[in-house]
Amino acid sequence: MTEINFNDIATEMAKILEEKNQAYGNSFDLTMDKWGTNVAGARIDDKINRIDGMLKDNNFIKNGEGLLDNLFDLAGYSFLLIRYCVNKGMVTEDQTRKYFKAPDNL
Repeated sequence: MTEINFNDIATEMAKILEEKNQAYGNSFDLTMDKWGTNVAGARIDDKINRIDGMLKDNNFIKNGEGLLDNLFDLAGYSFLLIRYCVNKGMVTEDQTRKYFKAPDNL
């Protein structure tokens, strides 16, 4: 069995998000701006429900989507929401600096 580390996961997540943003444009931010931040909660909740169903049924592939697909989607929405909240000034500078070594202009 192949073992992975956190950097492997984060690197793959960044690659997936970059590819999707390239293919679809910045659709997450556009949707958030158009419909409001509750959209993110709905998408995250949907993924949690799918993952929960897979785990409860012990069936890790449903309708052609695997458990990892849904876990990466859930993580991706979290990454997108972090970026959105920071870029839109929805979190304080102190919160931002806690996690990111940011330039003074943030």
